Amino acid sequence: MVSIQILGRKFTVNCPVEEQADLQQAVINLNERLQDLKQRLKVVNSEQLVMVVALNLCNELLQSKQRSREQFDVVLSKTGQLQKRLEQALMKTRLVASPD
Repeated sequence: MVSIQILGRKFTVNCPVEEQADLQQAVINLNERLQDLKQRLKVVNSEQLVMVVALNLCNELLQSKQRSREQFDVVLSKTGQLQKRLEQALMKTRLVASPD
């Protein structure tokens, strides 16, 4: 069990020991985002703050997933191109090496 504080409210959550440092970083990041939004939008309602931050985080996650998919597609394409070039080079090597 780990005690955390978000927007001044304490919570106790289950968290494996090996993930506690990441959880604490997530809590710091969340509190920073909430405070930043609170100052920028002059919003006092905690529910509204949490909702907007949650939507922002979901949007960032979706964008990150899209970038990852695009990067994967590029790597897959380049790997295919490299494989073709290697196969062509092997074929040339075999043709040169074969006695006719």
